[in-house]
Amino acid sequence: MAFARYFVLAACCLLSFAQVADAQNAGIRFNLTADAWNVFSSFLGPELQKIVSEMPPIALPNIHQEKKYVYKVDLTDITLKGLSFSALDAQLGSGELKVSLKKFAAALNCQGTWSVEGLHGKFTHIDISDGQVDATLAISAKNGRPDMKITKMDLQITLGTDLNVIVKDIIVAFLKLDGARTIKNTVNSLLTEKLGALPTEIHLDPKNLTVMDVSLSSLVVDPKAGIVVDVVGNAHAVNAPACQLPFGPMVAAGSSANLRLSVDAAVIQCAGAALVSSGALDDIVNSALPGLMKLDGRLALALAFKSFGPTTVSPATGLAVGVDFDAIITSKLFAPERFITINMNAATSFEVTMAQTVVNRNLTQLTVGGHLNNVTLGVNVTQIAADFPPAFAAQIASSNMAALSAQASGFFNGQVVPQVNAALAAGFAVPAKFATFTQLLKDPKFALYDGFFALEATVTAPPSLSVSPISNP
Repeated sequence: MAFARYFVLAACCLLSFAQVADAQNAGIRFNLTADAWNVFSSFLGPELQKIVSEMPPIALPNIHQEKKYVYKVDLTDITLKGLSFSALDAQLGSGELKVSLKKFAAALNCQGTWSVEGLHGKFTHIDISDGQVDATLAISAKNGRPDMKITKMDLQITLGTDLNVIVKDIIVAFLKLDGARTIKNTVNSLLTEKLGALPTEIHLDPKNLTVMDVSLSSLVVDPKAGIVVDVVGNAHAVNAPACQLPFGPMVAAGSSANLRLSVDAAVIQCAGAALVSSGALDDIVNSALPGLMKLDGRLALALAFKSFGPTTVSPATGLAVGVDFDAIITSKLFAPERFITINMNAATSFEVTMAQTVVNRNLTQLTVGGHLNNVTLGVNVTQIAADFPPAFAAQIASSNMAALSAQASGFFNGQVVPQVNAALAAGFAVPAKFATFTQLLKDPKFALYDGFFALEATVTAPPSLSVSPISNP
């Protein structure tokens, strides 16, 4: 169903903000322990290599070095391009990430000349090989988004052997100082641009009638605790006040999982209330009804949702929600058409499903779906069109509501719920570009705690899976 698809997409989007805060400020929390990071980081090399290789050329300052009667070096139009590396080490620090790119290589394109003690030469291209870049990346949350900035960068490089040793020393010294500073500033500008463009709100429905605040309330990086991301998670109808329900601490007692996405019950409550108050839930459900309910051609059904909740989560009751709505049945048995409005209150519980499918030795597909449990309906006829035949109206009015509720529940559970679950079971396949990481997840599951639920797993490298080599373009 459309609602399930948007819910899952929203959850997946939150994973792309790879922070512990005041519990009242966060309804969604992403935890990755230090052990899990160590596994993940060993597979980051090929992904980071793609990013590095796609970086635009970096313009460096001109070089002018001269010692009278000894040497003179002039270089202009210097650009650094073709960056690559063959090994990566990434270690968590306190509020920072320490990264080493080993066996670093690149090319300097330039225009210039050099002279040393009567020897002369020209520059057009200089190869950098067998180098190493050591950088410290400060990580925090700022204005609701991740804030990442290189605070320190050291370069160790080797230049082509065909250069004069004095010229080589001058260029190496320049690259280690001015070159490193320029690279650091360029990368920081790119980080500011890209991270500053990340959304702090997402829409929960196709017509953009509702929004959820996915801004970061905290981002913590710690060598012992790992990475903890706190996301606000408040939802509301467009141009309406934010939901004011408090969030709990979301402590997963007794869990051994080292990767967890936790969602407070209040997030679901606020999201559901926003979808109802905006009319978005009416649109989503009514657009799906023709395919889910096999109605007589002389009958038409539309649902008008009135309230959502309460929402509760516990190991005993699961993720339980209630909803109040009107079922408006229009009959073409009479001319003109007439309608009956039946008020219903429904209670059900929902669970998220996670399934792994081994496609081949190097690819495991992760699919996230859902399952709706039995629906209990309470029924009350609230309005009958005035021009219905009196005998028919009287018969409806005198109906046994308890029996009608049981019949309605039986119909929903026998006809509608199975079709809803068939749609949910298809789920949402996590994009193949994340396959390198999803195959590291062992026993992914939907876990229930008091006041919140979590999608969690144990991150571990399967024995059959080795670290992917980094291919230099």
